[in-house]
Amino acid sequence: MKYSESAVISKIMNRSDFDEPLVNIKKAFEACDMDNYWRSACDRIADAELIDMKHVFIDIETPLNLLIDYKGVARCADVVSGCLGEDHYSQMKSYMNEYHNYMESQNARLRLWRKTKLMPLFSFIVKDAKAFNVPRLRKEAIAELISRTYINKARIWLRDIALNMYSWFKLRTLIQAFKQVSPDSNSE
Repeated sequence: MKYSESAVISKIMNRSDFDEPLVNIKKAFEACDMDNYWRSACDRIADAELIDMKHVFIDIETPLNLLIDYKGVARCADVVSGCLGEDHYSQMKSYMNEYHNYMESQNARLRLWRKTKLMPLFSFIVKDAKAFNVPRLRKEAIAELISRTYINKARIWLRDIALNMYSWFKLRTLIQAFKQVSPDSNSE
């Protein structure tokens, strides 16, 4: 469960945190050789009104499938443990809690880099990282220093604008396609 150096550097440069891990219900059931029961489990979760789009999400890529995070695993405990069995459920829950704790530690490290003042950061890059021979931490400190520049902030701003425009055009195209396919409600 270790992130590569480039993934950590990318998160530092983008000034973002690692996302919470999600369990794909369909894949979890397939891993337990219970392929036929994932839809009924998703239906039961939906019937119990546990889909809150915070911890229990609808999977857009796979119809009728759900994604759940570590809190969603606890919220859907009755349904998932009833369908998978108590031993598989406890394994999934312990894995999710372990992975969540790891993600929290990685995000805490990223927040620590962000909170570090400029002079201690320079001091670490010049003196401490060389003295302790930790090139990975030195690269992270340099990335944090670069991420604070106006050029990087402009890069992030432009990237966000481009992503928003792309999403807007895709959504606009999708809405136009639905309008062309669906019958006009005012045509009577």
